[in-house]
Amino acid sequence: MQDQINLSSARARKARLARRIGSFGYKLTFTIGLLLLAGFIALYAGKDIHYAYLSLAVALICLIFSLWYKRDLSNIPTKDGDLTDRLSADVLSRLSQKTAPTH
Repeated sequence: MQDQINLSSARARKARLARRIGSFGYKLTFTIGLLLLAGFIALYAGKDIHYAYLSLAVALICLIFSLWYKRDLSNIPTKDGDLTDRLSADVLSRLSQKTAPTH
């Protein structure tokens, strides 16, 4: 077991990314995805198939991104192990190379 914080670990990178995106980013991408999905239905019904599929592709990208945040990034549990694994995601996301405690 190490007593140092590994800021380049996958857990630390996920915590920093989750902090950058935040709940506003999640809500924004989810809303855009739903609007583009509705646009797909309207364009498909209007027989504008090429733009409908483009709208569907962008909608799926937005929805996948928002689901990734909701299911994986927003819930980073702590676990037993080194110090990096025991810190909460909120604390871990606030640390950088400049602010990390050293020996």
